[in-house]
Amino acid sequence: MKLTEVNADPAIIDIDIPELESFDFGSYFNLDASRSEYGTLIVAQGRETITHDHSLHTILCEVLADPIYQITKKLWEMDKTRYPLFKFSDFEDFYKKNILERQLTGILGTIDHREWSQPWHLDNRFIMISGSINIQDNETSTCFSKENYHWLNGGTSFDHCEIIYKGRATKFSGTAWINTEHTWHSVPRITEDQRKTILFNVFL
Repeated sequence: MKLTEVNADPAIIDIDIPELESFDFGSYFNLDASRSEYGTLIVAQGRETITHDHSLHTILCEVLADPIYQITKKLWEMDKTRYPLFKFSDFEDFYKKNILERQLTGILGTIDHREWSQPWHLDNRFIMISGSINIQDNETSTCFSKENYHWLNGGTSFDHCEIIYKGRATKFSGTAWINTEHTWHSVPRITEDQRKTILFNVFL
């Protein structure tokens, strides 16, 4: 796995995980997919997620366990102002006791269908780390800005926005970020038939 810093504040990194080549994503994305329950979060129709109740999902979680740990450690090291966990001199110990033992990581196999989009938003502040990994070459990628530019064009044009970064879109690469008051992000209107990604979160 390779991690590359692409933005310092807010902390954003690019991810390359060629090791995912060995996982059977063909079978995984043939599993039942359905719309998740998002509570009060407004998510348009057109996004489906893969069931967790399958052995393949368990295997995927095992495969991604160390990459997500490394991603979290890297982003935490880039921004200790907003998540000042200084009393934990050993990050591995903190991660084991506060993340793994409390099962505070989430992994979602995600299918976004043509015309779906997600307006500018900030993640719930119980989320420390978020990321997206492409499991195929996608046309559409996540956009980042430091402020809310609203959804004036329904995700079809960003001419009015100051984009600080556009996430990766190639197979087995992705982008991850630490959740701050400046990590506004959105997904432009999907142009391909299906955008397939693995979304992950690390909660507090």
